[in-house]
Amino acid sequence: MRCVGKSYYRVIKLSYDLFSRFYDAFTLNLPNYSKISKIIIDLANPSMSDYILDVACGTGILSIPIAMKAGWVVGLDISRGQLHRLKHKANLLNISLIQGDAERLPFRDDVFNISISSGALSEIINKNVVIGEMYRVLRKNGRIVIMTFNRERIPFYPWAYNRKELIKAFREVKLKKIRIKEIAPFYLLVKASK
Repeated sequence: MRCVGKSYYRVIKLSYDLFSRFYDAFTLNLPNYSKISKIIIDLANPSMSDYILDVACGTGILSIPIAMKAGWVVGLDISRGQLHRLKHKANLLNISLIQGDAERLPFRDDVFNISISSGALSEIINKNVVIGEMYRVLRKNGRIVIMTFNRERIPFYPWAYNRKELIKAFREVKLKKIRIKEIAPFYLLVKASK
């Protein structure tokens, strides 16, 4: 039986808190994950003047390398354990961490140049709300880059998106220049701008 709402997120938070010590070893062994992280960063195309939000940043698999190319990175995650691991890994002065909910981003409108997320949408019930929040906090001409699991390739993973659902969700929040590409066997990568 699937948990819903707050109880679902309590289970997710607890799971990631407990799993945080092993998260990097597991995630970095997923098919092509390191390569995908590099592709996400290349697509985001950060500069040293960019202010970047990493939604569901986990242990910083994206936050740390993108911070080396950006002015400032804010990592947001629901899991204190994940953020704790990231804090101890990141010896960079340009990363700040916030424990928070991707469905209610604790930022004012039009703050970030780039908003990224890798793999998190498939763990979130209200995916379109998160995409809307990522859009809301973007500055004009800001960019969103999201990697998610492809339900067309992983049919037993009902929380994943398919290509049509992603396009619809991005159009509903008025994102422009939507580009979707399939990468590796299981992932969809989406880039769009405000």
